[in-house]
Amino acid sequence: MKKHVAFLVIFALLFPVLFCRPADAAGEWAIARDITIKANFHVQSYGNVATEGKGSLAFGTIGEAKRLEGFRLELKGAPSDMEIRYAVHAKTYGDLPKNGLAVGPEFAGTIGEAKRLEGVRIGLYKKGTNTLYPGYQISYQVHMQGYGWGADANHNAYHGNEYAYKADGEFAGTKGEARRIEAVSLIIERKAQ
Repeated sequence: MKKHVAFLVIFALLFPVLFCRPADAAGEWAIARDITIKANFHVQSYGNVATEGKGSLAFGTIGEAKRLEGFRLELKGAPSDMEIRYAVHAKTYGDLPKNGLAVGPEFAGTIGEAKRLEGVRIGLYKKGTNTLYPGYQISYQVHMQGYGWGADANHNAYHGNEYAYKADGEFAGTKGEARRIEAVSLIIERKAQ
């Protein structure tokens, strides 16, 4: 068990360095390293695990065939009127939470029910509104059973594009394919001024 927890921690720390998507050619966006992203996630066999990263983060497992069952996200050092919101698509239940999006640090998913996550949506919003937070973007991808890293069923490592991302509330993952998500990688970027 200690070996697996150590693997999770090392994975979480090294992933952003090794696999973050390349910056766009114009250099318009930069990783917001002053924002700390905290994740507490529930994964098959391991239970609750916590990790954090500066501007980017990956959580879950790879190569262990373990389903991600739910998570909560929280931001530290973000503008005071910014909030992170997210939703998941879970086996049997479909979209959770049922009333829209969880607001960080609320939990989205299940615990103790052995229900795999199949997809996620994540966005940065102006508090109390449905407006995306100006000048920032959040990009993310998921590690899907059988497909590897990517954005969806057609844009993933299996189809030759492990650098495919979704952004700002778009759905990443699959629906109706019974594929578990094993990990999530996300990056918060700020527009250059």
